[in-house]
Amino acid sequence: MAILNVISIGNSKGIIIPKEMLKKLNSDKIEIVENDFDFTLKAAKTVREGWEEAAKQAHENKDDELMMDFPNEFDAEDWTW
Repeated sequence: MAILNVISIGNSKGIIIPKEMLKKLNSDKIEIVENDFDFTLKAAKTVREGWEEAAKQAHENKDDELMMDFPNEFDAEDWTW
C-alpha cells in the first residue's frame, strides 16, 4: 500500500504514481473503478490484449494458413474470367 499526495495540476487535481508501481501494472493506461466508499486503480485492458499470443499459437498449430480452395456457386456460375 502507498499513500500518495493529491496535487494541483492546472485547474485540476491529480496524483503522481511512482514508476515502480506503474511497471507492475504493465500498462500505460489506468482504469478507475468507483466503489461505494472508495476508488480502485487498475491496469486498463487494451482492445487487442492477448492477440499476439493467440496469433503465435495459431501459427504453431498451422491455423494461420490461407484457405485458397473455397468454392461457391458464384465462382462456378456467375464469375467471368
